[in-house]
Amino acid sequence: MAIQLTDALLRKRVSREQWVSQATPRSTGQLVARLRPDSARFYFRYSDTGHDRCVPIGPYSRDGDGESSFTLAQASDRARELRAVRTRHPDLRGHLQRERLIHEAAQLAEVERIESERRRKLEEAQALSRRIRVSTLFERFAELRLARRKDGGAYTRRAFEKDVLPPLGERAVADITRADISNLLDDIVQERGAPRMAQLLLSDLKLMFTFAVKRGLIDHSPVDLLSGSDYGARTLRDRNLSVDELRCLARKINDAGLSYAARNFILLALATCARSGELIRLKRDDVNLSDRTLLLRDTKNGTNHLVALSSFAAEIIRSQLHHSQPSDFVFPSRDGATHIDIKTFGKQISDRQTSSGQKQIRGRTKRSDALALSGGKWTAHDLRRTASTLMVKHCGVTEEVANRCLNHFPKDPMIRVYICATLGEPMQSAWYSLGELLGSIFAPTQTKPST
Repeated sequence: MAIQLTDALLRKRVSREQWVSQATPRSTGQLVARLRPDSARFYFRYSDTGHDRCVPIGPYSRDGDGESSFTLAQASDRARELRAVRTRHPDLRGHLQRERLIHEAAQLAEVERIESERRRKLEEAQALSRRIRVSTLFERFAELRLARRKDGGAYTRRAFEKDVLPPLGERAVADITRADISNLLDDIVQERGAPRMAQLLLSDLKLMFTFAVKRGLIDHSPVDLLSGSDYGARTLRDRNLSVDELRCLARKINDAGLSYAARNFILLALATCARSGELIRLKRDDVNLSDRTLLLRDTKNGTNHLVALSSFAAEIIRSQLHHSQPSDFVFPSRDGATHIDIKTFGKQISDRQTSSGQKQIRGRTKRSDALALSGGKWTAHDLRRTASTLMVKHCGVTEEVANRCLNHFPKDPMIRVYICATLGEPMQSAWYSLGELLGSIFAPTQTKPST
């Protein structure tokens, strides 16, 4: 201990452990160093009630930072600080321990404060991200959900752009209330008299807001408690043409001013039970007149549907293919590049059932009652219902077979999964019987096309 503490000594390699100190009284406290072959560490040593006490300062370093390591000068300054503290707090070790605990508590409090601030900012960011506009939500919904529909969501987009986005598009989704949606739908019913449109729009609104809930954009849907029945009861259309009406139609159809394709469409719709859109999209390659079949693709239930052609139906298709321009489609558009517009035949049918009290659309046919029948106005879709009714009532076909001819899946899911019979022969027989009945009714219509 008689050796004076110097930098040279601290840097010197020693063969065994030894202690050296500054020349200060032990009673007031002195800086000491513990030298080892591989290191040197500083301590503050003082005397307390006849016992030596040591408080660690830190390791020696020529480039110490005064915290994790110390030069001799820095260690000397720290020893002076501890000496001054001891004059105020005789129990130096106890005081330093309390200071350490206070410092650790302060550090912990600071860590908690920083973490709390981080959580607050995260919650604010999440709340901000959740306040997306209705128009932005609709675009995301359209991209991820509506795009899967056959029309790519075109119908729903038109409805939203007309009734939803103008009043609500710029508002935050989280701010939309049940009252907002109710008022919007009430206006559609009361001002436009369109309850069915309101019901369809509500259905899509439910899907969109459920989409938002699942993605954490809102906590609950504002339309959960709304029901389509709140905006008028849905009425199922049951119009079908009787045999007498079909005979009347057979007398009128050639003189109604219909295009030749429209006449063929009406007769083929009756003979096949096919949906209008599926029939209009029919391609020539999907018609096999040798086997007397046609294949309907991209149907409503997503399955291909093979239709057996009666002699009546086959003759209609043969005539249509012969008189239409070259095209991939049975009912081609004017330039033959695609099929005719889905609404074309429906408009021709509707325009020819306009009562005298209704305003006629400019540029349309003047034969406003050319296809009017005693049972009331009929549509292209009613032909499908008429065909299945004829099968059951006049051709002796069972309801099950008629439903399969309509390409309806059985309602019972167990039957759909486990009973895979196609009912091919009974279905073929049903179409053939229907063709014979229609042939006896519409035989006079099988004439050359009108100009």
